[in-house]
Amino acid sequence: MTNLMRPWLFFVRSGLGRFASLFLQFSEMNEVHAKQHIFDYVALADAGDRILDDPSAGFVLLHLPVPHPEGIYDRTTDKFVLRHSSYIDNLALTDKLLGHIRSKLEQSGQWDGSTIVVMADHSWRTQLFWKATPEWTKEEQVASHGGAFDDRPVYIVKLPGQRTGARIDAPFAALNTRRLLDALLSQKIRSKEDLAAWARKTKIDP
Repeated sequence: MTNLMRPWLFFVRSGLGRFASLFLQFSEMNEVHAKQHIFDYVALADAGDRILDDPSAGFVLLHLPVPHPEGIYDRTTDKFVLRHSSYIDNLALTDKLLGHIRSKLEQSGQWDGSTIVVMADHSWRTQLFWKATPEWTKEEQVASHGGAFDDRPVYIVKLPGQRTGARIDAPFAALNTRRLLDALLSQKIRSKEDLAAWARKTKIDP
């Protein structure tokens, strides 16, 4: 019995009918939340497409509405769902959306010459929030190495004309993103070697 289940048991004073009613209300609230999340996803993705279709937009910030739990997507059917989805399904939806953005930029001839920065605002909050929820799956348990916290949120930079990838194994504070954008816009960083050198010499605390 998980800690999250104990508050529900605390309210069971009039038999299993009351418990079933509470559980049903909890499930219905999850579906309401999923519907809102799907609505937000579609609205933000459509708004992003309109911005990407505007040739006058020189600097674009897209806030992707995934992959926060609970899941809203089934990667096996490629459809939105209200139940039986996971954070990993949402990651697959994120990957699909990033692929869509790349395709749009390639079709308009803008991908090769664009600087792309992809970043997450925090890591997977396994122990703090999600591991104790009823929606946590065995697959997520395995993927997170038993719910271990990883303090390295994704941070990817693609430079204009870049054809091959490189990994920069140096601590970098996401709070330095503003300084990174300044360096990119002023063309102080032109290659992955420039980026590696800049990241290594930039202090962790801005």
